[in-house]
Amino acid sequence: MKKRAFFSSLIISVIFFSCSAPKEEFSADIQSIRNLTSACEEKIEWTESVETLELPAVKGAEGILSGVKPSAQHLSTLKNPSEPVFPFIEGFAPLNTTGSPEDSIKPVTSLCESLAAGTAVDVPVKNDRTFLLTVFSYMLSKQAPEKSKISSYFIGSPFVCDEYVQFPVRLFFESTLTDYTKKPHVDFFVYLQKEGDVYKIYDFDFKKKSVENGDEETQQKEDSDGGKQ
Repeated sequence: MKKRAFFSSLIISVIFFSCSAPKEEFSADIQSIRNLTSACEEKIEWTESVETLELPAVKGAEGILSGVKPSAQHLSTLKNPSEPVFPFIEGFAPLNTTGSPEDSIKPVTSLCESLAAGTAVDVPVKNDRTFLLTVFSYMLSKQAPEKSKISSYFIGSPFVCDEYVQFPVRLFFESTLTDYTKKPHVDFFVYLQKEGDVYKIYDFDFKKKSVENGDEETQQKEDSDGGKQ
């Protein structure tokens, strides 16, 4: 009986020690990893946390009201602004005259203002083309609706080259129609050249509706010299 009890105790001890030994080894491995991690952390040069820094406030950002707190999106938009969008009249031209040479649009604006007001046209014309305004008035009378006044005008984006500057112009006439594509109008081009320091008108081209197909085509004004100079 004593022998049986002795062997039972021995077996239990062996089982206990065999199970406890891996736990001690596992704990030792964990401790070694912790020691290694701590040693590595001590060698790292940590930077100061951004959250604890007081970032300077952005004040007086151009394009933002003083009462608005700029965000990252605001500043990104200001740094990379999108291209401006200009209105466009279908069948005519974009209404962007920012690319025109300085003072080149003034004679065109003066011409349109005089036509809209019904006053005598007094605009700078090249010295050798004094007849031009007379021919222009005749061509306009042939194109415009009878007994109709000009209600508005638009000057489109210019074509600029070394020889001349070309502005497209549309004159709208009084009408009960609200659709701009159907309102009666006359389109023509104004050509200018620089004479000294002043831009002067030296030619016109009118556009008319083709009777045959309804498409717009350019009607060249016949000059005494047979074309533009």
